[in-house]
Amino acid sequence: MAKQTSNRELEQELALALERDEFRLEYQPQVDLKSGDIVGFEALLRWRPANGREVGPKEFVPILESSGQISQVGAWIIDTACGHWRQWADSKLLPPGARIAINVSAHQFAKGDVGDLLQKSIERHALDPASVEIELTESAVMLNTSKTRKELRQIRELGIGLSMDDFGTGYATLAYLRRFRFDTLKIDRSFVRRICSKKKDMAIALSMIQLAHILELRTVVEGIESPGQLVSLRRMGCDIGQGHYFSHPLPAETVPEFLRDWGGIDGVPKLVGADT
Repeated sequence: MAKQTSNRELEQELALALERDEFRLEYQPQVDLKSGDIVGFEALLRWRPANGREVGPKEFVPILESSGQISQVGAWIIDTACGHWRQWADSKLLPPGARIAINVSAHQFAKGDVGDLLQKSIERHALDPASVEIELTESAVMLNTSKTRKELRQIRELGIGLSMDDFGTGYATLAYLRRFRFDTLKIDRSFVRRICSKKKDMAIALSMIQLAHILELRTVVEGIESPGQLVSLRRMGCDIGQGHYFSHPLPAETVPEFLRDWGGIDGVPKLVGADT
């Protein structure tokens, strides 16, 4: 009962969060594991309510989804991330071909207006559509309704990239990879955690990377936190890495400084921050 009461209180607070400007985005860099270059950032939603207590995404995002508020917040995420990307592009700090990865909730995707929101934000901020990539979990794609198929088709026609997020944690991933045209396959951190100590975990990670390459998809591995994991993933041929070993998620205003100071993989210090 206490938890239910807490959730009701959070829902009430979340209803005013956008109006109160309590949401913010943080950005975690994505690194080319061959060249050591920054090739993109993932936008991550954060919330600090009026009482000053930071509430984690695992706690508040399900409430946004169940209450229906995720559509309004999701629209804010898309436009805010595109606006920040425009600022960084204008600063000439972004490398050619870099992408901003934006997560879209299955609940928001089911509403059927994501393509329109993306098109408007890209036009408003004068972005190259190829610099934007949408991350969808398998649950979003598995809806497989006429509305979601239309959304996927519109996103592809706009020239926006598609990434299958949390790969390996669902039930019908291979069928949907075959059916829909994705650009990137993002391997869940749970398969990276023990690759240096468990042969089975290493074999699973390697098989997923090889499968992606057979399907001509780029691979992104999240959750890299140690030199050993980095070395192993480079040997496996993983394309892109993301994790606290490179950087914790960054406030938007610190991204330009991070890009200016980036020294590549060999010189990066271990920097452990809050979970994404």
